[in-house]
Amino acid sequence: EQPPTDAEEEEIKKWEEDKEKRITDEKEETLNSSKRIGAKMYVHGKNFIKAGNNLVLKFTLDTKSAEVHPIFKNSEKLAFEVPDMGEEFEVGLHTVTVEASVNGQNFTSNGQTFQWNQIDRNMSEEELKKLMEAEEKAKGKGGKK
Repeated sequence: EQPPTDAEEEEIKKWEEDKEKRITDEKEETLNSSKRIGAKMYVHGKNFIKAGNNLVLKFTLDTKSAEVHPIFKNSEKLAFEVPDMGEEFEVGLHTVTVEASVNGQNFTSNGQTFQWNQIDRNMSEEELKKLMEAEEKAKGKGGKK
């Protein structure tokens, strides 16, 4: 087998750098943007194992918690939808703690958090769509946080 040419090595290096940038951007987006119920997110970490339905993420806000079964992507990434944390929380941003378990019993205690956006549940679909469009427009003008 022939060793890679300089051009091939350069292409491999560029691909790896692009991959690292995508991972970094994804992690930054997860940490720095607010999420609402149903938003799709990733948890980044190390040594995740494929544990089927035994794999659980627990989200805690004050004394209330919700659990979801994430989708195993790879040993460093899990995908999930932000769960409903209940109606009792005020509209606005809240800090939610997320922990992982491979057996649904014993959870990590890393204290990883993200910003969760409680929206007014009485908003119509049209009002919610306008709110989301305004947030996206503001994000585009103000750049990343």
